[in-house]
Amino acid sequence: MYLGCPRGGMSPIEPLGEGNGSMSATTEPHDSSTGLELTADVITVKASSVLDAGSVAQLSTAASIASPGAALVVDLTAVSQLSLEAAAALMTLTRRCQGDGRTVRILTSAAARRRFARLGLDVVLPLHPPA
Repeated sequence: MYLGCPRGGMSPIEPLGEGNGSMSATTEPHDSSTGLELTADVITVKASSVLDAGSVAQLSTAASIASPGAALVVDLTAVSQLSLEAAAALMTLTRRCQGDGRTVRILTSAAARRRFARLGLDVVLPLHPPA
């Protein structure tokens, strides 16, 4: 599995197991997946309650279809469980996108924010409270 943004290098991430979280390229969110909203300037992806490495890989795929330079907004406000693998993969994806000149905003639930804080990632990821 590879994570990356368009125009950027690809970085291998090995999943440590199958997860229950999922994401899909749909504009109609449903219980077990994420919604994807594309505009010319922003791609917004809303994650379901469980975020694992597989879900972040799907996010990377969604990010790759956005126009170059489009901002990436990751909405984790519905996330109640966040795996260590997902946190690491999200960090890699964020760095790749920022390296490509993309703006990244991660909207977090309280549970996701606590998990990032326990991992020390709250100071390096662009975390924001829900609007």
